Amino acid sequence: MHAELDRATRVKRELFLRALVPGKLPPAVARQVLKMMREVSVHGGTVLYRRGAPARDAYFVYDGTVDLLAEGEAPMPMEKGDVLGMIDCAIQRPRARTAVARTDVELLVIDAQDWMEVFEENLAYSRMTREALGRLQRPLVLELAPDGGFPARELTPEEALHVGVAEGTVVERLVALRSTMHFEVASVQSLCELAVRGEVLKAASGTRLLEAGEAGERFFVVIAGLVEVDRDDPTLRITYGPGDLVLGNLSLAGVLDEFRMTARTDAVLLTFPRSVLDDVIEDHFDLATSIFRGIAIERDRLMTVRAQRQLASQPATMR
Repeated sequence: MHAELDRATRVKRELFLRALVPGKLPPAVARQVLKMMREVSVHGGTVLYRRGAPARDAYFVYDGTVDLLAEGEAPMPMEKGDVLGMIDCAIQRPRARTAVARTDVELLVIDAQDWMEVFEENLAYSRMTREALGRLQRPLVLELAPDGGFPARELTPEEALHVGVAEGTVVERLVALRSTMHFEVASVQSLCELAVRGEVLKAASGTRLLEAGEAGERFFVVIAGLVEVDRDDPTLRITYGPGDLVLGNLSLAGVLDEFRMTARTDAVLLTFPRSVLDDVIEDHFDLATSIFRGIAIERDRLMTVRAQRQLASQPATMR
């Protein structure tokens, strides 16, 4: 009986790993992470954590349903196979929502700091996770068509003036990288390496920069001007400006290949291949930590937009 219980525990924990990162994990990584987890069972109505509380742990729902609640949003049901709480931990902020068990729930819990240490010790696994999180966001962005859940982007007066004088100098590259949500808290050293190893791309307004299938494993950060990405079926059109990583999280999974990219104004961009990003992370893991933070912020924003739109679409009597 004891052996069967151990086997059941192992199966639960392996499901947790697959939920976080689809695909086969290196055995050493799997063993390391499996030992970090602890099991928790709660009854329906139990509050797992409240809005404003410190965020330390991530929760994998093995069985049951947990609602994430916030004022002005439809409840977000988290069901078997979902992970909750990781976004708050990655952003290093207090809990943004209250988590309440709708039913009796079985959970697996892991300390987020332990999780990040696993990434630092296993860089290939870290990359696998970034790519998986990017792929997981694709259905959400397509669901929020035609804008993907992203706000309309226009140039400020200062940004418009910069378009006419921007050259893509190293200083301009650094400013753009530091302004990018995914690189915002990375070290100066890591950003300097990205800046000098990247390539500057200048384009006149209306220039088609990419056709579908041409992006490959390249990333694009806007230094000056506006660029627009678009695709068909569903129709999706998103504009990016100074300090934006074009297509954000989805770019980490190569989804930019599904889009066309056009300069909406005269524009200057910094582009670099995935291999450069991986090389810099190998020497400066703080860059990976910053990227995980950016992934979490972007996903949280899109989940909030979806919840707000769902609430707005309900009849007033149901809100």
